[in-house]
Amino acid sequence: MDDIQHVVETLLTINTVQTGIFVALAIGVSNVLLGSITSYRLDRNDTIKALKAENKKLSDLLFSTSTPYEEHS
Repeated sequence: MDDIQHVVETLLTINTVQTGIFVALAIGVSNVLLGSITSYRLDRNDTIKALKAENKKLSDLLFSTSTPYEEHS
């Protein structure tokens, strides 16, 4: 009877360790994915801000150097 109990305890221990490893891997993978997504979104937001700033500079430059349309009478 002790042998059966020992085998069951060993199997439960192995199962617990496997479950712990699986959970740790799942958490690790989800953190990596979340970090990648967050990094991508931050990079994208920085790019959008830079493009908007450049667009504003070009727009200001365009309107500061253009002459208003004058009608000829």
